[in-house]
Amino acid sequence: MSLAIRTIANVMWRISSGMFRLVATFMATPFIISRLGDHDYGLLIALSVFVGYFATLDLDLGTAVSKYTAEFSASGQHAEMLRMVRTALSIFIAIGLAIAVLISLSSGWIVDRVIMVPAPQRDTAQMILILFAACFVFNMIAWIYGGVLAGLHRSDMLSWIGFAQVVVYFGVIVGLLLAGYGVFEVAAFQAIEPIYISLAFYWMARRASPSVSALPAFDPASARMLVKLSSVTMVGKIALGASRRLDTILIGAMGSLATIPYYTAPGLPVGIFIRLMVLFESLAIPLASELATREKDRSAALYLRATRLCALTSLLLALPLFIFATDLLATWMGEVFAERGGGLLRVLLIGNLALVISSIGGAMLVGRGEASPYSISRLVTACVVVSLYVVLIPRFGIEGAAMGFAVPNVLAAAVFTAVVVKKLGISTTEFLLKTVAPLVALAGLGYGAGWLIHYWIGPVRGWFTLLFAMGLTALAALASAAALAILKPEDYSVLGRTLRLRERWAAAPDTV
Repeated sequence: MSLAIRTIANVMWRISSGMFRLVATFMATPFIISRLGDHDYGLLIALSVFVGYFATLDLDLGTAVSKYTAEFSASGQHAEMLRMVRTALSIFIAIGLAIAVLISLSSGWIVDRVIMVPAPQRDTAQMILILFAACFVFNMIAWIYGGVLAGLHRSDMLSWIGFAQVVVYFGVIVGLLLAGYGVFEVAAFQAIEPIYISLAFYWMARRASPSVSALPAFDPASARMLVKLSSVTMVGKIALGASRRLDTILIGAMGSLATIPYYTAPGLPVGIFIRLMVLFESLAIPLASELATREKDRSAALYLRATRLCALTSLLLALPLFIFATDLLATWMGEVFAERGGGLLRVLLIGNLALVISSIGGAMLVGRGEASPYSISRLVTACVVVSLYVVLIPRFGIEGAAMGFAVPNVLAAAVFTAVVVKKLGISTTEFLLKTVAPLVALAGLGYGAGWLIHYWIGPVRGWFTLLFAMGLTALAALASAAALAILKPEDYSVLGRTLRLRERWAAAPDTV
């Protein structure tokens, strides 16, 4: 199978997996909130988000593993790959255990001073926090093997794990709530979930490559190689985690845990854009790394094609969500959520759309071994975002949090894209005419068509009418993209001839 066809298949696998998770989340969230109540659901989200933020202290080794897996696999250096995986595993286990101990020892202070849990729920919250901490290390182990699969372009395996995880996760939680259990039992299941997920990732990675081991072994040379790259990308990851996680924690701390569902529920549809960002980064980083090794001059073409594809995919999803935001929330969660969350969902969409599209440039630089500009951009943006959270959340509540996230990310995306274009040697005129102008035209045409559809159909209530209207809007946007020739003929193989590099290298591995 050609690499171009495999990459198309990988994209479809990952998108279908993300859509499956999104649909399952949509179906289960109203039931979970109604059974747990606003306060308990908010407590569960706040605690899981807090522990999840410590995942940013993983040195971003998953990205480094993905990059070097692609390099070692392409060049047939299986022994080096095995040493790298075992070294990453040993580092992750050490970091995970240290974080678990730290969270467990400070759990009382976290519950009282950070999450600010009311006294009647203090003991329950502390026990949940300790459970999350105890199983935290298995999350980190899963990222190692997930990085291996991403570096080998095995999105099919990643997606199968994703499908199974969604079915088990929501099946068990819904079953627990139907059986009359509460927030502690749901949290206990969430805590042990990483154990079987890490086993599934290991099993799949082992099937994909013999250069995978479950036994940690520290190799200083491999550690230096991994940390040299990951220590730079980690800065960006911590920064992004701060801007995407602290909002929920601060809303609970500065306001009320009961207001968290009214912020996280409108944010759930936006979660698909984060999955798109992870998808395109996981595809672009290994490809950019391979190009940097063999044919660095093709990086500009890869960037332009990937940006057009990423922007088109994002806009086809964003336009229907933006236009029918209030209708979606009313049909899904009820009129109260629609009143409070319609505008909030639109603001979050704009911020996440900018974040996703600009991430292509970041992935290109990481793959080329030039991660510093991306990390610096994310760090500066995060400082501004968090500062705005502190100022805006006490005054404007959840709406202030959304604005504090969106505005800096839109501005940062514009500035960072200009930096990437310059570093890759692309002329500003070429980028504006071939990428920005047609995409802006597409957004305008799709937006206009969507509102005409909304006006034609009238009040949108009920899932059938809503899905019909949103699907029609997406089709209108797709037709506009075809008319504007957003994707060039060579883009229909996703990344054009660039993706056939590996086939040529495999045929002549010693040819430079």
